Amino acid sequence: MQSHLTERLRLFSMGIGEELWRSSSEEGERRGLNSGKLKEKRRLVVMLPLVVLACFAVSANFVMRSTVESPLLSGPEIVALQKAASGGALLTQTIEGWEWRAFYPKEEGEKAELGEKKLDAMLDNVLHVAKLIGFKKKKNKLDHEEVETRSDIYVVVPDPGVGLKYRGDGGKDDTLLELKLRTRTVTEYGFFSDRDYVLEDWDKMIRKPLGKSRGRDVVLDILADAVQEYDARQFGSAEDRFRFNPQVKRLLGLAKESAENESKFKQVPMTKTRYLDRLSLVSKVLTVNFKFEATAVKLDDSEWWSVAIEGPNRLLCSVFADVILREKDVQKALRENKVIFAGYPEFLQVYQE
Repeated sequence: MQSHLTERLRLFSMGIGEELWRSSSEEGERRGLNSGKLKEKRRLVVMLPLVVLACFAVSANFVMRSTVESPLLSGPEIVALQKAASGGALLTQTIEGWEWRAFYPKEEGEKAELGEKKLDAMLDNVLHVAKLIGFKKKKNKLDHEEVETRSDIYVVVPDPGVGLKYRGDGGKDDTLLELKLRTRTVTEYGFFSDRDYVLEDWDKMIRKPLGKSRGRDVVLDILADAVQEYDARQFGSAEDRFRFNPQVKRLLGLAKESAENESKFKQVPMTKTRYLDRLSLVSKVLTVNFKFEATAVKLDDSEWWSVAIEGPNRLLCSVFADVILREKDVQKALRENKVIFAGYPEFLQVYQE
């Protein structure tokens, strides 16, 4: 694979610095793609507004009190705003970066432990390509691989943009209700193939400890509170990210509707053994942090591999996806048309069809 790619990579690396700079500017602070010089400039730009904001702190506090006491809001909405202001909000919106994921069936006899070798091969090839396009590892050694085995129970929502699940449901007290929403998708073009890559932007909205409560009523109550809180926070500060995303309300509503109808409240258990590693890459232009994953997935009597990339830069996501798809076992699954390119919610829908 390395000899086949070398010449194309050298040609590609001629212009990648400029392209990555444009990409990093487009993503901005939301994605954390900043060179050292950019950080220094932004510090200077940010300092003056901070001084001005400090001078008006008292006025801002008065405005917040006035908003909470507004006759436009109902009692529950006021409570929701007060929780948000005090740090007790249900909705958190953790932004995780662009994700690319693919599923393909396991070969007979393959064990979950093989995921470690798959991840090692994936990282070796990615590092080789990264060096050819001007990147190097920020650290001398890769971080120690994380291995996690857990059972999740997905609640089926009729939209591939909603991931609702009991995370780590093994009868333990630390089970979480987790809600992730796909707020954006973009298409990037492959550099070493004619394949298009759909990258997904998933925001983690809810991580609520459940204890031993797993019932539909519990899920419904949490989602009803989330919808109410979202509505209230439309009257909050301009810095509140929920205010600017029309997708959030629609997807929250769909999740709530799935819990309201008992006949449609379908739960699908899934077991995962996940091998995960983080890779920090640095060039003259920027520093980026990526996660790479190889996971053994068991769903009913069916077993799959899931390979994934998560990171802040769309361009590099598509480059690394090209590299991963050149692995022998993935190539075999591609020839047999058995690869599903999707996040977990969409994979469940395709699997059940």
